[in-house]
Amino acid sequence: TLTTSKGAFSATDTFTVTVTGVSDAAIKAATGSSLNLAGAWSPNFVPVNPDTATWNASSLAGAMTLGANLNWGGLIVNDPAAALTFNGTQTLTLGSGGIDMSASTVNLTLNHPVVLGESQTWNVGANRTLAANGPVSGPGNLTKAGAGTLTLSSLSTAAASNHAGTTLLGEGTLAISAGDPAFTGGLTFGTANASAALGTLDLGNSSA
Repeated sequence: TLTTSKGAFSATDTFTVTVTGVSDAAIKAATGSSLNLAGAWSPNFVPVNPDTATWNASSLAGAMTLGANLNWGGLIVNDPAAALTFNGTQTLTLGSGGIDMSASTVNLTLNHPVVLGESQTWNVGANRTLAANGPVSGPGNLTKAGAGTLTLSSLSTAAASNHAGTTLLGEGTLAISAGDPAFTGGLTFGTANASAALGTLDLGNSSA
């Protein structure tokens, strides 16, 4: 039975239903290399923002394909058996959860476009590498955290120039492996905490 502030519900009454998104942790299953299929995840659903996609010890490692444009709240890499490589011509959009490799035991390579749907942090742990070999675009600010290395390889493409947000190098290394840096939103070193260590910008393999 539906009721309104006027008492009984009638055909002339109006009401609003508000649905609030709840973040779920989708764990990559031990099988399934196409990330757009429900069977590749536990539980059996494809994560969508604000869901977080997580790789653990039981998750499939190695090369995977996006299979479709995907939109995740964030990406967490913990301890899969081997390094991860995501391939595809499609786009992965990431929300405020960003990429968390702070406890990762393996490296991650993204061979596809990435869109920063919201401001976010990519945290790369010590002795780990996150390589984004496709264009990075979108309105969100990007903060590089962690002692590891973030490598960007497609900064000179037209799509990359759409990254309107600021790139903040807080710690670790930001390496430019190809092309000319197109930080159209600006590149900032350090954080508001004056005692924090400054990160390193590596242009050793860039044409800049």
